[in-house]
Amino acid sequence: MKTVRVHYEGRVQGVGFRYTVKTLAREFEVSGTVANLPDGRVELLASGDPDEVDAFLEAIRTSALAGHITLETPREIPRPALFLAAKAYAQYRRRGGSKGQVLPDFFIGAHAAVERWPLLTRDANRFKTYFPTLDVMTP
Repeated sequence: MKTVRVHYEGRVQGVGFRYTVKTLAREFEVSGTVANLPDGRVELLASGDPDEVDAFLEAIRTSALAGHITLETPREIPRPALFLAAKAYAQYRRRGGSKGQVLPDFFIGAHAAVERWPLLTRDANRFKTYFPTLDVMTP
C-alpha cells in the first residue's frame, strides 16, 4: 500500500482539474480525494498498490491537465501516519461517524502528529479529539 499527498500549482482551479482527476482515477485501482485549497493549489490524496498509484500520477502528468500544472509536489505519507489515520477513523466510526472512508483530515492530522509538525486549523477540537499529542494552532 502506498499513500501520497500531492500538491499541484499553476492554473489548477476553475479548469476542470478535480473532475479530470476523478475521471482518470476510475482507470486505476486507487482511492482518495482531490480538493481545491484556499491558496489556489489543488491537493490530491491517493492510495493503492504502489505501481497503480505511480501509474495514476503519471496519467495526470500526461493528460490535458499537464498544461495547467507548473509545479507538482508529491510526498508519500509514512506508514505510521497511515496506521494512526486508520485508528482515528475507527474511533470516529465508533462514535457514530457515517463517512464510508478515511477522512482527509485524518491523513492530515496523523501525518502532522507523526512528523511532529504543528497544525494550523480552525477546527482545533476535532484534531485534538483524534490526535491528542498534536500541536494545534488556531487563527
